[in-house]
Amino acid sequence: MAKDYFDVERGFRIETSETFTRGTIDPALDEPIGSVYLKSDGSVWQKLTSGVGVDKWRIIATQEYVDNAIDGRSWRDPAQAHDDTLYASIAAAETNLNGANLFDGVTLIEGDRVLLSNLTAGNENVYIVVGTPGAGATLVEDTNLATDGDALWVEAGTLYADTIWAYNGTAWVQIGAGDQTELGFIRTFIGKGAAGAETPTYSSTNFIANADSLETAIGKLDTQLKLTQDQVDNAYTTSLADGVTAITTLDSVLVDVVAAAHWRIYAQGSGAPDAARKEAVDIYAVHDGHNVAGGADATITDETVSKKLKIGSTLGIAYTIDVSGSGAAQVMRLRVSAATSSNFRAVRTNVNF
Repeated sequence: MAKDYFDVERGFRIETSETFTRGTIDPALDEPIGSVYLKSDGSVWQKLTSGVGVDKWRIIATQEYVDNAIDGRSWRDPAQAHDDTLYASIAAAETNLNGANLFDGVTLIEGDRVLLSNLTAGNENVYIVVGTPGAGATLVEDTNLATDGDALWVEAGTLYADTIWAYNGTAWVQIGAGDQTELGFIRTFIGKGAAGAETPTYSSTNFIANADSLETAIGKLDTQLKLTQDQVDNAYTTSLADGVTAITTLDSVLVDVVAAAHWRIYAQGSGAPDAARKEAVDIYAVHDGHNVAGGADATITDETVSKKLKIGSTLGIAYTIDVSGSGAAQVMRLRVSAATSSNFRAVRTNVNF
């Protein structure tokens, strides 16, 4: 059967204070504090302060009203993680979500929020996990699209736990960690192209590799610079030859790279009594070729030999400078021979083109 209601045409009073009334316009009645007014548009008002006027009443907020009021705010709800991995699309990020499910080292669950700031296709924004990761979960974009000035807190992660990020109209940048302009200068100084994980590209890879971090590369260089006692005793040694008798190439330089060279050589007999025979020699050498940019190969060399020190009888050592090979591979060589077995140590200084 139909329900019966107790109808009140204009309003009623609760005890002797609060009232419950209704109408089509905003309330301005001088009702007791705590009174309720139901407006015909569905809004509910409550009397907060004494007196006459609409300003003495306040709308009681509904869930919809609250959602609409905060939609578009700059401060965002915290994100569980921030992932700046380059994803081609949200679909690619969802593949990770349903696979390894690691976003900056964080394993996400349903309802988690994640900031994705490196999408090739799609908005760089906060996405919400819908469904169970590993079982067809999806990433649904926050309805509050990223706009200039938005900021949020990242709660967890290997790289970005407990950090604050702001949207500058183009990209999400970390704030509270130094001036962003200065950060750009620092990146340029160390050769880093962008934010996020990036391995250096070095201009020289004699002892290090482009995949090496700065820490690894410095360690490798330190290993190369560490001198043994023998190296300290022969601190100027750059080329070695032991037990020489027949003509031997002690050192060589590329003709197209080095225009002239200065060798300082120390020679010593390799066995008794020859060990007492020693000499120090300076050799200055130049060639007549240069094949770079249409130049010609070298055909002759010229050198001066100066013996700075000689101890004991002659070692029967002969020094020769010549050229060998052609084109970019042509070299100028320091050649030695000795009447008796001899050991050599040498250091070279180059004059480059």
